[in-house]
Amino acid sequence: MAELEVRNQTLGGCLIVRMVGELDVAAAPLLREHILGQLALGQTRIVIDMSRVPIVDSAGLGALIVAHDEATARGGSVRLACAPRSVLRVFEITRMDRLFELYDDVCDALEAAMGPADPVAADP
Repeated sequence: MAELEVRNQTLGGCLIVRMVGELDVAAAPLLREHILGQLALGQTRIVIDMSRVPIVDSAGLGALIVAHDEATARGGSVRLACAPRSVLRVFEITRMDRLFELYDDVCDALEAAMGPADPVAADP
């Protein structure tokens, strides 16, 4: 079993966390600590790109719930993007699709995380 790879990218004040690998009992603590560390640094608007995560088990869901709850407590959010159908099914069965905002692509999740454009700033 390969270790979960986690990479960060910042765009428009949002943190994009790109994961590669299975989000299972072995990898969940890594993700939890990674997200909590980013929150401690002040990154409260987080989009997690799950396009290369083929499997999420209960421990992985737990890590995502901790991330969601901590971000929300700090006035932020965790949005999930690009989850494969098999992973989306886990969210549906566990009803976690009611807790998380799920997006088909990272761009849509980023747009939601950034909020509406400021019409005053956009005015020439």
